[in-house]
Amino acid sequence: MRKAASKTPKAYSYVRFSTPEQQRGDSLRRQTEAAARWAAARGMELDNSSYQDLGVSAYAGDNAEVGMLGEFLGAVRDGTIEAGSYLLIESLDRLSRDKARRAVRLLGDLCDSGIAVVTLADGKEYTAEGLDNDPMGLMWALMVAMRANEESATKSRRVREAWGKKKEAAAAQRRPMTKRLPAWLTLSADRTTIGVDEDKANIVRRIFRDAIAGGGQHSIAQTLTAEGVDTFGDGRRKAPVWQRSYVKKLLESPAVIGTMIPHDTRKVRGKRVRDPLPPIPNYYPAIVSAADFARVNSARKGSNTPRVRASTGQVSNVLASLGKCPRCRATMTRVNKGRKGGTPYLVCVLAKAGGGCIYKQVRLESIEAAVREASGTFARDVPGRDDLLEEARRALEAKEHGIGDGIERLLEEIERGNASPALRKRLTDNEDQLTAVKDELEEVEEKIRQSGGKAIERRLARLVATLGNDRASITEINVALRETFRECVVNYFEGTLDFVWQHSDTPTEIRYAMPESV
Repeated sequence: MRKAASKTPKAYSYVRFSTPEQQRGDSLRRQTEAAARWAAARGMELDNSSYQDLGVSAYAGDNAEVGMLGEFLGAVRDGTIEAGSYLLIESLDRLSRDKARRAVRLLGDLCDSGIAVVTLADGKEYTAEGLDNDPMGLMWALMVAMRANEESATKSRRVREAWGKKKEAAAAQRRPMTKRLPAWLTLSADRTTIGVDEDKANIVRRIFRDAIAGGGQHSIAQTLTAEGVDTFGDGRRKAPVWQRSYVKKLLESPAVIGTMIPHDTRKVRGKRVRDPLPPIPNYYPAIVSAADFARVNSARKGSNTPRVRASTGQVSNVLASLGKCPRCRATMTRVNKGRKGGTPYLVCVLAKAGGGCIYKQVRLESIEAAVREASGTFARDVPGRDDLLEEARRALEAKEHGIGDGIERLLEEIERGNASPALRKRLTDNEDQLTAVKDELEEVEEKIRQSGGKAIERRLARLVATLGNDRASITEINVALRETFRECVVNYFEGTLDFVWQHSDTPTEIRYAMPESV
């Protein structure tokens, strides 16, 4: 019986470089042409599915975890790439610049899988048999890996030091760290001075005024779009319409009051994570007052954790981060009337800062007494789940599905060759709309989770138990209240505290003694 002819092995090219400068240079052409020459000289087929990690670092093994080298390793493991194949690389440092031990282990794993690794720069070929029988070959691979890792470590250290000096200069001399700035700011030609684009700054100020006046992020975005207000950005970064998510980003950005938040980066499971560093105040020109920024963000989701007083280890008052002014909805803050240790009151933070609201003092003692007696009222008046939330979720899910289908149809049309500017603009518009709908859906789903029957029961039970405990501290009561309610309007006109539940817009009203109003 005639023996079947052996199948000709395939060669696969792996190209990697880590910086945009290398992509603009000759690195890609040099590596791909070298692989083609090697395969042609040996009469070997160079597979079309060439693997490329362009702009991906091998220092921390990113290419083997999240890059195309990882795809190649997966194809080897599942048999898509057969044993006996060749992997062509320019040099071993293209494969890995990780710690030498890990780099050599990666090479060994490839060889153990039946893959021959060829380094085109020096013509060396690494196989399992060669590494086992040629100690010098293994030693060479180890030495190359050590050198590559040391070079990358040195480069990384120098980059960190350079950025460290930039951050120090930014903090000490207010010298711009980079040319990237918030959209309403400009950089001088010599990159030494940050200025303000007043047209854009006025748009940001208007957004804050509208938010203070009670406008929602979605309605602010819709109004700006309807009025034809130009969006920020340029080129591909310029959105065709204002989005709620961008309005939210502007309202939460400390850059509007001049504060810059520098970051450090680190790798977690192959992904880059940015860690905030201590803020640098007065780095940018401020375009919004600190009082307005505080007013807008005092009620922001996730920012309702009150500050603990260092002297007592307790929060300042039972309604800390919950109490709102009935006139302007700014935060109510604690003040002491008279000398230190005098009678504590709640007043509007805006009025206290001279921001235009009426300065009205409400005795804190009466508020605390009313809250401690309110457990029965809270237990009796707890509202059920809002059916309107379910309707809103169904409507948003349908809208999300419809926009998604539209995006798929546009992508199919573009793939068929119809890549006109108008079609691409429609795709961008749909993608922006999808982002806005997903943001709205996320908010509605969070409200629904908050309104789950068991979740409500648990929060209410903790609140009732805390209020029923005569020894419960102000902080313990405040925590229980914040778990259960979004805000509490201190209505000094009527002598009531109007608590708004986390899961419903329906308020529960309790009364407090009126003589404390001053």
